[in-house]
Amino acid sequence: MQIHTNSKAWTYVPSVHYSMTVVSTIGYGALAPQTPLGRGLTIVYAFFGIPLFSCLIEYVNQGFLGGITYMWNRAFPARKDWFTFE
Repeated sequence: MQIHTNSKAWTYVPSVHYSMTVVSTIGYGALAPQTPLGRGLTIVYAFFGIPLFSCLIEYVNQGFLGGITYMWNRAFPARKDWFTFE
């Protein structure tokens, strides 16, 4: 990915990439807002986006572990107490 420093480079794909790196707290640094307003709005976006992204990750994780638990219990019905997440 190229480093963009002017405002004309903020097209759809780099903008989505930037917003996902903000809420996932990865922060590659390839894209960054240059104006004080853009930086302030990024702080507000991150303030609400990071907790919401954490809830999404927890929801996906619960579904993943539920699927693994279901498959384990189907494969080994007598050993349900070995692999439970409750």
